[in-house]
Amino acid sequence: MFSFKKKLIPDSETHEVHDLKERLFFHDIINHTHGLVLFLNQKEIQKDNINQEEIKMISSEIKTLQSLIRDHFDFKHKNLVQTFDWVPFSYAKLAFDNLSQTYLMDKKVTTSFDIRENENLVYYPSFYRILNNLIKNISESHSTHVEFAFKISDSGIELVTKNEMKVKNEKNLPEHLSRVILNEQKKIHGLGLESVYHLAEENGGTFSFEINDSVWTNRLFLPTSKIKSDKIPA
Repeated sequence: MFSFKKKLIPDSETHEVHDLKERLFFHDIINHTHGLVLFLNQKEIQKDNINQEEIKMISSEIKTLQSLIRDHFDFKHKNLVQTFDWVPFSYAKLAFDNLSQTYLMDKKVTTSFDIRENENLVYYPSFYRILNNLIKNISESHSTHVEFAFKISDSGIELVTKNEMKVKNEKNLPEHLSRVILNEQKKIHGLGLESVYHLAEENGGTFSFEINDSVWTNRLFLPTSKIKSDKIPA
């Protein structure tokens, strides 16, 4: 088993905190636009016209991108009048559906929802960035079967994902993951998981993962608006 619970953001050294937050945001914005490009490339390859529903989806993705930018910089603009902050889970679920269709079309996806409380609101900019990173990472794992389990209750949202890992030599797995995830060589490979951890912590939640018997398991918890009146400042 290999687990990851390292604190990523130092309590001191403010300039390093700022630099890392900027790098994580840059990473997540590129992920977002990459998904849009993948969708448009697929339409081009299939020589298929974009229908009205897809136009609405693209418009929603652009508004989501605006929401992420506004949330990160905390600036106001006269054209930012329909961005998303706290949204019902039913709306946040649409992001999961779109991301799954974009990145996991060639995989068997099993999804379960245990919804005990549906009135809670989700902080959408953070929820979207987290989902985008997790789903994109899973898409690059070469798994054929992926499991998502959502549990929504008064305390918040729990998400557990599972996907098998195709590795040639499991004995070298912990050492390899340590180098990649902890970013020891100052490369960008581990920023997706760092972003998930940081966003969860910033919003008063938790994130960890473990690898057992070649199965990668992510565990995420995010409190909802009934628990938190506002996003915790970084």
